[in-house]
Amino acid sequence: MLVAVYGTLKRGHGNNGCMKRAEGVFVKEDYLEVDKLLSGWFPSVKFAKWTWRFLKVELFEVPLEWVEWPLDSLEGYCPWSTYNHYDRIILNSLSWEEVSVYEISRDVNDQLEEYFTHEEWGERFYDWNSKY
Repeated sequence: MLVAVYGTLKRGHGNNGCMKRAEGVFVKEDYLEVDKLLSGWFPSVKFAKWTWRFLKVELFEVPLEWVEWPLDSLEGYCPWSTYNHYDRIILNSLSWEEVSVYEISRDVNDQLEEYFTHEEWGERFYDWNSKY
């Protein structure tokens, strides 16, 4: 399964060891279209179409059983739970790759009040590109 990551699972960041344990193989960098960049203890995103704002992501090929554990566990995603920290959704990247990506869940999104501008996101966290 092709998984897009934008936060601590990226190469060189704190949770990349989890990606390595999940036998994730780096494929390439790509972009996903986003709506909101959210703050909190960690970077989080709400994705949208037709915003023309793009977030640079890294794509990893990961066996499905490793996506379901440990990645889903790390991201607080449980498909049969009524409350999730993140939801795992399917999107098309800018290069038309179909990818799984973790998006902040509606439950958590509704509790967050502070949003980053794309400039703040780039300064504090990871690569942001408002133009392709």
